Amino acid sequence: MISSNPFSTRYVQPGRIPFQLRGGVSIEQLFVRFLLVPQRRAAIVGPHGSGKSSLLETLQRSVPENHQIVAFRLHSDSSKVEQSISGWCRNSSNWNDRTIVTVDGFEQLSWWAQYRIRTIAQNRQVRLLVTSHKSIFRFPVLWTTQRQAEDDAYVLKELLATSELTSEGLSLRDEAFVYWDEIRSRYPTDMREALMGMYDWWEKKTASNF
Repeated sequence: MISSNPFSTRYVQPGRIPFQLRGGVSIEQLFVRFLLVPQRRAAIVGPHGSGKSSLLETLQRSVPENHQIVAFRLHSDSSKVEQSISGWCRNSSNWNDRTIVTVDGFEQLSWWAQYRIRTIAQNRQVRLLVTSHKSIFRFPVLWTTQRQAEDDAYVLKELLATSELTSEGLSLRDEAFVYWDEIRSRYPTDMREALMGMYDWWEKKTASNF
């Protein structure tokens, strides 16, 4: 029997697979680098689906217990997100120099929401870490995400490891590696779209086995 789709949301959501930094830099070292940024704010920059959200989630998990995380993740309904941010800003009296505010998708916010967050963060000496598709004025770039072949192999291996295939189904794992190369040629810079394509492919392949 074939287990649930290894490309479903619960397996591919940001942070589910720890982000792998390249160039000999560890997550802990990158977090320390962020703490040393004089402006107390920085951005993770990269194209859509390149791993910005995963890196942000991985960094948040390395934050010491004596720090407070206030996280915002933008969804399709940006108005509700901005309402939530407004509520947090109104109740930001407990923010201090050990508070880290993260915003996943900072460029999607209105200029007013961006301004409020920057101003409050500066006034309260809060650290601010955001993700964006491009560089942001006065936000030093902490890390730039981009597609690498090693990352593709790592992600696919981790996801397929969640699938409890029987010996009869092992060929499906091999087929997944072959199809992955094909679908990545369609979405060379967007991991998210590629994983969605793999989800559909897996559903069709496993359905044919019944």
